[in-house]
Amino acid sequence: MNFPGEANKLPAVWQIFDHDVSASSNPDVVCSIDSKAFTDQIDITLKTKHDMLSKGVAGITNWGLISMDNGTVINGDRDIVPVGNYAIISQKPVQIIKKQGFISSEDSVENEEIELNDGSNCFMTRLWPTNQRPFIRIKNNDFEKSIQFTTRDKITVGVFVGKGSDANKFLRIGNLLKTEKLPLVCVKIPTGYFLDPLAVLRTKFKLSVDSSKGLGRWEKSSFETDGKEHFIWDWNSQPIQSESSGKKVKTFQDLAREWKPVKLEGNHSICIASEHGTHYSLDVDLVNATDDFRDCFRNLPGKMLPFSIICQTSDGMTWDDIMLAREIIDKDGKLYFGQLCKLADHGLLRKSGRKWFIAESRAIVEVKDINTSSNVILKKCVVDFCGDPSFLWGLYRYVRAKSPKGTKVSFPQIEIMTSKGFPSHCQMHWGNSHKLDIVQYFRNYGVKICQNSLWSL
Repeated sequence: MNFPGEANKLPAVWQIFDHDVSASSNPDVVCSIDSKAFTDQIDITLKTKHDMLSKGVAGITNWGLISMDNGTVINGDRDIVPVGNYAIISQKPVQIIKKQGFISSEDSVENEEIELNDGSNCFMTRLWPTNQRPFIRIKNNDFEKSIQFTTRDKITVGVFVGKGSDANKFLRIGNLLKTEKLPLVCVKIPTGYFLDPLAVLRTKFKLSVDSSKGLGRWEKSSFETDGKEHFIWDWNSQPIQSESSGKKVKTFQDLAREWKPVKLEGNHSICIASEHGTHYSLDVDLVNATDDFRDCFRNLPGKMLPFSIICQTSDGMTWDDIMLAREIIDKDGKLYFGQLCKLADHGLLRKSGRKWFIAESRAIVEVKDINTSSNVILKKCVVDFCGDPSFLWGLYRYVRAKSPKGTKVSFPQIEIMTSKGFPSHCQMHWGNSHKLDIVQYFRNYGVKICQNSLWSL
């Protein structure tokens, strides 16, 4: 029996059966009660100078599940218990009807007879888990009991905006994701949580867009982290199930008119739900993809990969999250932990606990004389930028929206610039007339406007 600490009532004595045990402020006072533990209830009393406090704690009725980590008896009414190091203790041998996810009977003795300190005997079956969702069904006399062991880790859901340069084509406005395509949905499941996680995903997890069924299928990622398997939703070319008005059709032409593809542009709510308690929703605003600056992003992510990855969420990313994102966004991209540390040294990233965040985005916006390939000198608005690259997609859309209707905007290619001893950054040569709009946009989104150097803290 383990007694709790009682720092505010000392000196005091615990009384249990015929034992007196000095109370302590530390919760590690132990008293051996041996075979007397096999009872419905154990009465204990804390005797102090001024009063006596009595209470009953559950004993072991015929058999019990004991945590070998702290010696506590698990409540017999529980059907779900955290994975851990346990043993079944019983007065008589129990029948193991079903056992999965534990060391086999050949390697672990069932109903091992042991002698207690008072000379009585009991039986012990050690339960050593081999995965994170073991299960056991026990029979004692005429009573059967099933216990499901589960990991404390939960099933989690995340999104990635896209692959390659598409990963940067979005803006996050509060809880709304504004982008050109439906994002990639990723479900992370603790290893061993399900016997066949892919089958469970495909049958028990429902992905919907608004009230319509999302069309696609779950695929397992080849990337694995310690204790996690990852699954990506692969959208069909027509990602949302068409809806019918219910009218009766007589010809194939009527059928084609009746089942029109669902319009994708506009606001949508993506929802994932399962009977296992998983629920995730994301609001997206899908906008028309335009060709006028599509190729301007082709150099991304490149050496801006750390930013392209971490900007995918406002909640921060662990190193495992970052490695998974690299596998999806740019699996051949070079990324190592030291890069993040160097960016943090420059004040561009920050680390809180195990998670990395973009700390700051910076830009220099100035008009310069640029010598073109034909030796013509032009005044250009040169923008040097380092930080969250999703701001650049928003910038291009902002400049287009601010330009007079009918005006053809010359959108610059985003170039990746490198300088020894400093982080890589983006550079764009805009038309001189766009300077005020660019500065205003950056200020709207909290981008720090620098004067001479991106690296001066």
